[in-house]
Amino acid sequence: MPRIAFLTPSLGVGGAERSLIRTANAIARSGADVTVIVQSKDAGEFDRFPLDSGIVRISLGARHAASPRTWLAAARALRRCQPDIVIGWSLYANLLACLASLGASSWKLVLSERCFLPLLLRGDPPQSGLRAVLRRAITKTAIKLLYRRADLITANSRESLDLLRDWIGVGRSYAVWSNMLDSSELVAAERAVASRTDRADVPDELRILAVGRLVWQKGFDLLLEAVARLPRTYDWTLTIVGSGPMEAQLRERASRWDLAGRVRFLGTIESLGQLFVATDIVAVPSRFEGFPNVPLEAMLHGCAVVVSDCQSGPRELTDGGRLAVLCAVDDVDGLRGGIEYLASSRALRLRLGIMARTSIRTTYSADAVAASLVESLSALGH
Repeated sequence: MPRIAFLTPSLGVGGAERSLIRTANAIARSGADVTVIVQSKDAGEFDRFPLDSGIVRISLGARHAASPRTWLAAARALRRCQPDIVIGWSLYANLLACLASLGASSWKLVLSERCFLPLLLRGDPPQSGLRAVLRRAITKTAIKLLYRRADLITANSRESLDLLRDWIGVGRSYAVWSNMLDSSELVAAERAVASRTDRADVPDELRILAVGRLVWQKGFDLLLEAVARLPRTYDWTLTIVGSGPMEAQLRERASRWDLAGRVRFLGTIESLGQLFVATDIVAVPSRFEGFPNVPLEAMLHGCAVVVSDCQSGPRELTDGGRLAVLCAVDDVDGLRGGIEYLASSRALRLRLGIMARTSIRTTYSADAVAASLVESLSALGH
């Protein structure tokens, strides 16, 4: 039974954290002995995605991955675990895993990138000035040097993996580790979809849903402008789920564009299932991603989705736009047009939702994705 230790910045509400929890659970259920080492002081879990009870969790209680004290704390925690395989999860955890592994030869090192690095390094929102340029240059140099220590480099989309291969070079193994859906989520989605009500009694009302952190990356400012440009004849509402530093700014924009009566902010909630099944269109206007979980979960629930064709993930997830409507990044009129296109026909939305749900259940189930992960880990030997 292999011993596997994950390193992650946190176990909060973000997409990378949820993917980590799903992946750790799936690998543990395959028979591995799993430990999750959390860098942050706040190692609290999002109750909707708990770690399995058999997984050991260690908190380093550290603020900064770049601190030598954090490197030493991570190295000590790994030595206590005595893992066969160490898996870094996202950029700064990957760098921490590399540094904590210096001088260690007893374990294999796996790095898993969960966002598209060039845009992640640019900042959210993009940062300019000498200090930002130097920070990006130093981080990119560290990636190119330290990632070469890995036995296996992974990413959650083919586009991100191709970029890493170009940056790091040949001589090591690469693999796509897709985001996955837990088996319990598949069952819950089946029940939620079965409870979907007939919307024929409200044919003119269009319910739009957006979910994510309220930050520049997620593009909710673009979405508000897009719905403000919808024809006045439309009867629509927009529900935004999530919290973050842009909330006050987004509320002000909604008020300025006279949308306050149509837009509601729900904050962070634990269960999205019933919201998905009561929604006509899920909008995902992100400026960049790694591989977005929101359209993945929405499509599982049979929702019609309009998503930006950002780097990286949406084109791969939607099979080039066959399973959802793709619009250009930062294109308000394209986003509005996508919403209008889906709004034009309930039959179209149902057809897209059924196609998407069928594909997602087959391709991104925990069983399907975990089998690929376990196979790539087994190939490392230990």
